[in-house]
Amino acid sequence: MKNTVDKIMTILNHSQMRLPENKEERKLLVLTLVRGRFDFEEMSKRALAKEWKERSRDERKHFVDLFSQPLENTYIEKVDRFSGRVSVSYETTGFSFKV
Repeated sequence: MKNTVDKIMTILNHSQMRLPENKEERKLLVLTLVRGRFDFEEMSKRALAKEWKERSRDERKHFVDLFSQPLENTYIEKVDRFSGRVSVSYETTGFSFKV
């Protein structure tokens, strides 16, 4: 997790990435990291429980896409709001954020 957070912080704190005209590129870079870290298919599977097995492959894919969109959008919105104003410090008991 530390590695992913550090990479996201590097993107968010990069002076060029903070420019408004780079918002879409910044979003894509952060989402690429997030998607590599969160297993949206597994989350979807657990959310549907026994219904998952009864769905076709296309229905499952469609559900994963629908399920992940609000989570990704919320994550990006929150991360983008604090772009360039957040620092992360790691401690032996976990990590903390400072705004």
